Amino acid sequence: MHEAHRRNDPPLTALVVHSDDGMVGEGYSEVLKVAGLPAAADAHDREVHAASSRHACYRKYSTSLPADGGSPALAPRYQETVARRRAAAAAVRPAPVCPTCRFQPPATGTCDNCD
Repeated sequence: MHEAHRRNDPPLTALVVHSDDGMVGEGYSEVLKVAGLPAAADAHDREVHAASSRHACYRKYSTSLPADGGSPALAPRYQETVARRRAAAAAVRPAPVCPTCRFQPPATGTCDNCD
């Protein structure tokens, strides 16, 4: 990792992922530190950076890229997790509100303020 940074090469460390979830893990934070970048705020930010680094590795070393050069992609298992979380968040419906006073009524559905 240090040598790749010294040569201005992409960090090959981004290609090393855990077999159970396809993520780079907390050790990848060292890549950011060596590059002089701020620490990732969370695992998702770390994975986004790793996806970009993997893409840079493929662009530099691969001989079989798509015609357009491809684009950064999260690890497939992690991408499935992200998609499930987004779908669950989209399925959450806002609480009902009284059309008159705009307060949320109790579980009975009858607004105590407007009765």
